[in-house]
Amino acid sequence: MRSTSVWKNARIEVVSPKSIVLKDNARTIGDIKTERPDLIESIRQFGVLVPPIANETETAGHFAAKDGFSRILASLVVCEEPENDDDANLEIPVIVTTSQNEEEWQRLRDQFIMNELRKGYDSADKARIMEQFTLFGFSDEEIARQLSLESEQVKAGLAVQRSTTAKSLMTEHPQLDLLQLGAITEFEDDEEALARLQDTLYDEPEQFDHEVARLRLKRAEKEALDQLTRELIEQGITVVAKTYDGAQAPLSRLKLSKSNPLELGNSPEAHADCPGHAAWVETVWSSREPRATYICQDWKAHGHAETHSANGSSARQPKSDFEKAELKRARENNASWRAAEEVRRAKLAEIVQRSTPPKRTQQFITTAMIEGTYEVGRALDQKHAYACELLGLPKPAYGKKHPMLSKARKASANGALMFQLAMVLAAFEDRTSVQTWRGNDEAQKEYFSFLRDSCNYPLSAVERLVLDPTEDFQRWPHLQESAASSDTDVAETPANDDDDPGSELAAEHADADQFSASEVNSDGSDAPTLSAPVSDSSNVDAAAELADSAA
Repeated sequence: MRSTSVWKNARIEVVSPKSIVLKDNARTIGDIKTERPDLIESIRQFGVLVPPIANETETAGHFAAKDGFSRILASLVVCEEPENDDDANLEIPVIVTTSQNEEEWQRLRDQFIMNELRKGYDSADKARIMEQFTLFGFSDEEIARQLSLESEQVKAGLAVQRSTTAKSLMTEHPQLDLLQLGAITEFEDDEEALARLQDTLYDEPEQFDHEVARLRLKRAEKEALDQLTRELIEQGITVVAKTYDGAQAPLSRLKLSKSNPLELGNSPEAHADCPGHAAWVETVWSSREPRATYICQDWKAHGHAETHSANGSSARQPKSDFEKAELKRARENNASWRAAEEVRRAKLAEIVQRSTPPKRTQQFITTAMIEGTYEVGRALDQKHAYACELLGLPKPAYGKKHPMLSKARKASANGALMFQLAMVLAAFEDRTSVQTWRGNDEAQKEYFSFLRDSCNYPLSAVERLVLDPTEDFQRWPHLQESAASSDTDVAETPANDDDDPGSELAAEHADADQFSASEVNSDGSDAPTLSAPVSDSSNVDAAAELADSAA
């Protein structure tokens, strides 16, 4: 039987949120400032539009909240942290009833119905509303302000409304948010990229953000290379692809002739009139920026000679299928790692803002203190600067109070644990690099296991290699062949020299040498970072040759 007792003598009053008692809420609310900044900003701008429900109490002018706890808490934040006089004197509408003697189970039932049996807008609804706002002449920024959204969300929603493909996928994949759908519109003019995104949605939807990041990075690098190529061509310089037939050589390795010791690397203008004058255009390994390397296309035919330092060390070309496959694997995995880093760090920023610690947080922190002493010690030396960045706090400055200190002192037990977690996560993340996917660091394995198992972060394929390097065997058959002929299991390979930030593993077998990226390519270009299990001395020699020659 339906009951109307909850609405007995109901009326609307406009009151201070400070007069409302908050207790017996069925929903757990931690820190409203971190959990619902959007709601706080909305109330600061527009007030409370949907009145909370409260019962009268025995104290005149005071009320007991029954529904709308988050709205009341957000209103209190506006009052207590005012930006103007209106904020400090904020009053909100409240539906007040006189039903004081209801059963406890009735209160729980009503709160469940009020909160659970409601549905917010899906992505399609949001995009349509944003589009309708434009009919009234609102800009993207104005729409974002009116709806208490980020402008990026509005831009994405409007792009989705203009895209037949995105709207179709929105229907098929209702779990996608507007930012994800907006990413699809970025690649509508690229059939191959769009197909990859669609395949990812059907086969591995949890990897969608990783695939978007990879495609964005690839596109940005290609656009930068194309721009540099156009600039060189406008200057009359021929741009050629790199070959390994021995004819090409960078000017840094050449002098004008055997009789003229002028080093062309120091005087490239002296080579400008040579018929072989040209340039390679490539991406620099360390900065991911485009770079032109001036070369001679046929240095012997044009009468040049190697410099003294280059004698006996001219570029070697990959000779075996193993070398070529390993070069391709290293470059692809490095590029995938850089893309995954963007997604992972965005997830970290979300994790550290939570009010409730993930499962096994205390065990992870304890393990980190044992196995990750280098990472944690390094972060301490840097005054936890990256943790501050993740938390949205100012960068620590020597001689000044640490930005985390006052918040940590006021934190609850869970809040203090979250500060510890933020510091440890940041310490490990700040030590990751394109070397990490080689899976030789036990502390990093703990870190990535925690992200996967406790934080529900879907590891990308390259991040899974940290936990199990053999996952690459299915994709790269040359690793299977090498491991099959080896007496040493890949899991028993020696660790990298992680103390050297330039160290890149060239061969991960018990009898294989290690090569530094600085040795591979001292000018910083995209050299291979080899990590295959090498089964015999011929492959070791091949890996060494490749490390010397790749640029």
